[in-house]
Amino acid sequence: MKRINLILGVAALCVAAACTQEMKTATAADNGKIDLEGYEGYSCGWSYSMEYVTSAKSQEIADNINRTIIESTLYYDTAGMPPVVSTYCQQWVEGIDAEYNEFAGEVLPELDEGDEPWMMNWSYSMDGSFTTGCASRNLRTYSVMDDSYSGGAHGTTTNTFLVFDMTTGQRITEADLFRDGFEEDIAEPLYDKILENLDEEAWDAIYEVPTPNGNFSVSEQGLTWHYNQYEIAPYVVGPLSAEFTWDELAPYLK
Repeated sequence: MKRINLILGVAALCVAAACTQEMKTATAADNGKIDLEGYEGYSCGWSYSMEYVTSAKSQEIADNINRTIIESTLYYDTAGMPPVVSTYCQQWVEGIDAEYNEFAGEVLPELDEGDEPWMMNWSYSMDGSFTTGCASRNLRTYSVMDDSYSGGAHGTTTNTFLVFDMTTGQRITEADLFRDGFEEDIAEPLYDKILENLDEEAWDAIYEVPTPNGNFSVSEQGLTWHYNQYEIAPYVVGPLSAEFTWDELAPYLK
C-alpha cells in the first residue's frame, strides 16, 4: 500500500509540473521613428512589445490565443493565414507609416512659407502581455495598452483585456461566465464599486449608471471590469474600474 501511495504521489507531482509548463511565450518587440521629410525634428515614433504563445498543450490552443490577440488588439483579419504576431506587428507599423505620410501630404501643402508643422509630431505604442489569471477556473488574462498621439490637445490610451480558457485557447466572454440578464442586476453594485475609487467631488462626472462592457480581467481573487477614457466619464477623470471577488459575483454566475 505504501508503494502504491508513493507511485501515486510521484504521478501527481508530474501532472503538477506539466500544468505549470504547458504554455511557453515569447515577445515580438521593436521600435523606431518615421522622419518627416524636409522638416528636421518632426517625426512619428512607434514601438511595440507583444507577448505571444510559442507552445501550449496543443498547436490549436496556441493558434487560438495568438489569433485572438491579433484580431482583438491589432485589428487584422487572420482568416486563412498563420497567426504570427510579429508579422502583424510589422503590418501595424506599415499602417502607421502610410497614415502619417498621407496626413503629411494633406497638411504640408497648406502651410505658409516658414510655418512649422507643429501637428506632425506623432507617437504610437502597443504593449501586450499575459498578466493575472485564475488557475482554479483555467483562465488567464492578457492585457494590452495602446497609446497614441496624432496631434491635438492630448493623446489617447486604451486598455484592452482578453480572458482565455486555457483548455481551449478560446476567448471567454461575459456570456460564458454569467447567467442571462445579469447586466441589469449587477449595474448598481458595479456603479457603487466605481464610486468607491473616485473622490466624491468627481461622482457627478460619471455620464450614467455603467453596465458591464465586456472589457474585464480575472485573478484568483475575482473579476475586474475596466472602463477607458471617455467611456463612462470625461477624459480628465481617466480610466475607471470595478473589482469584484468571486464570492460577490456568485449570485450572477452560471
